[in-house]
Amino acid sequence: MQFAVTFRHMEPTEALKAYARERMERVRKYLPDPISCHVVLSTERHNHRIDVTFHLHNGLSVTGHEITEHVRAGRVDLGLTAPRPAEEDLAWHALHREQLCLAVPADHPLAERRDVALAEAGDGPFVTLRAPIGLRRLTDELCARAGITPRIAFESTEIGTLEGLVAAGLGVAVVPVPRPHRAEPGVAYLPITDAAAHRVIGLVWLRERPRPPVVARFAAYVADRFRGEGQEGQ
Repeated sequence: MQFAVTFRHMEPTEALKAYARERMERVRKYLPDPISCHVVLSTERHNHRIDVTFHLHNGLSVTGHEITEHVRAGRVDLGLTAPRPAEEDLAWHALHREQLCLAVPADHPLAERRDVALAEAGDGPFVTLRAPIGLRRLTDELCARAGITPRIAFESTEIGTLEGLVAAGLGVAVVPVPRPHRAEPGVAYLPITDAAAHRVIGLVWLRERPRPPVVARFAAYVADRFRGEGQEGQ
C-alpha cells in the first residue's frame, strides 16, 4: 500500500476532517487493494462550502520507492508506504502491520495446506513484483531466510496482476493476506510459517524539513485513527 498527501492552503477544522473522512469511506471499497495514491487536499470557501480534491494513481503510476522520492524532493509532505524506507533522511511512524501469505493456484499440491514453509515452494516458479518495489524486497528477504533462490517466471508492478498470474497457474507469489471480498478466484492463500512474513505500513516524511501545523495535525490524526482501530504497527 502506498499513499501520498499534499496540502494546499487549508486548516484541519473539524468540519473538514469530517467531510474528508466521509468522502474517503465512501470510495474506499471501490479502490484497488493494495493501492498507490497521491492525494491533494485543498480548501476553498464558496458560500461556506469546503472542497476536497483527490488525485488517484494506480500502482502502474506510483510505486512505494517513487513516493519516497516525492517526499525527499519536497513534492509531497507525507507518504504512506511499506516497508519502512531505508533512507536516513526520512522519518517514519509505523501504523499497521499486515501479514503476508503464499498465493498458490487452487489446484497446486500445497493448496489444501493450513500453512506452509516458504522452502516447500522452492522448486517451482515464482511471480513477483519488480525491484525495487518494497514487497519484492520483502519477498527476496523471506526466500533468503528460507534458504531458497526463487526461480522468477514473471514480474509485475501490481499485486493484483500477480494474483491473476497465480490463478493462471504460472507460479506462486508472496502477497498480503487479502480481505475476504478481494480474494482472487482460483487462488489459495496460505499462511507462511516464518514469523517475519509481514510488512509494516507507515507514515514517512523528510526528517529535517519543518512541517507546517496542518501537516503535523493531519499526521497525528492518521496515527490516532489507526491506534483507535487497534491497527497501529509494531
